[in-house]
Amino acid sequence: PELGLYAVADGMGGHAAGEVASSLALEVVKKHIEKNRGKLQQLATNLVQEKIENVLSLLEQAIQQACQEVFNEAQRDKSRHGMGTTLTMVLTLGGGAFIAHVGDSRAYLIREGECHQLTVDHSLVSEQIRRGSLSKKDASRVSYRNVITRALGIQPRVKVDSLHLDILPGDWLFLCSDGLHGYLKENEAQEILNKLSLEQAVRAFVDLAN
Repeated sequence: PELGLYAVADGMGGHAAGEVASSLALEVVKKHIEKNRGKLQQLATNLVQEKIENVLSLLEQAIQQACQEVFNEAQRDKSRHGMGTTLTMVLTLGGGAFIAHVGDSRAYLIREGECHQLTVDHSLVSEQIRRGSLSKKDASRVSYRNVITRALGIQPRVKVDSLHLDILPGDWLFLCSDGLHGYLKENEAQEILNKLSLEQAVRAFVDLAN
């Protein structure tokens, strides 16, 4: 909270390698933001477009560094070869939210009772739905629904999606892995958030996933 940094990473790989990948990625990202805290605070004053792009670039650098370190760790230890992780992060700064994203974890914005998905899933199913070769109805039934097309650590570098938005009073930002959003029905997140307090909603989401 003191950094305004929030992130979720969902690891993959056998022999607990997924846990190693996700923990390492989060640690690297946090250290990178801490190291650049002064620079970020300077950029936060009068956030013109050039400064916004500089902040997004800094977030992308953090993810690239994490990607490289997870990849290096996998090369060092054969039992962890092929490990990787998703990573979806939000940095709140200067009245705005800066989002960087790789994989199929998600960031949502809840504004005035409506839930908006801010990130695009980097998954085979999601890409087929966007191309029109698979329907949303059929997506839950295909055997490859958990296959992701981008992750940190599989290669030394990864393509990162990033965006900036202004935060308004009353906005909520909601991050989760597919361990939750994979079970949410259409508009279910919005319904839960509309009728419960923040703490109750979090509990309801955990219960729903379990």
